[in-house]
Amino acid sequence: MIKERARNLDPVLSFVVHTENCLKATVVLVAKTRAGVVHYRHTKCMRLLLVEDERRMAALLEQGFTEEGIHVFPVYDGEDGLAAAQSSSFDAIILDVQLPSLDGLTVARRIRKSGNQTPILMLTARDTE
Repeated sequence: MIKERARNLDPVLSFVVHTENCLKATVVLVAKTRAGVVHYRHTKCMRLLLVEDERRMAALLEQGFTEEGIHVFPVYDGEDGLAAAQSSSFDAIILDVQLPSLDGLTVARRIRKSGNQTPILMLTARDTE
């Protein structure tokens, strides 16, 4: 499968492995060179940026993800969330829509405008009315 992906010039294959103390993301990079196909493997614990101003909700989410072996980095307002997303590398971001200082939609737009393509999951307490 790795050689097939290399032939199709799709350079990244990733998979997730759960261990006792850490949910690990393993990324295998494949590149074609004159010498042949080169493989590079990197494994790290998954890092999640949690931007949620409701402290009880943030604590519940942090506990659940931590129990699953994910390293959670909580912040409690939009400005701190934007600063964290721009200064560190995360595997995913959970972002509340209604935040103090900067709302979640503004934070998400600015993250994307900076070129950061980290997956973002938006949370909201809003109803449909």
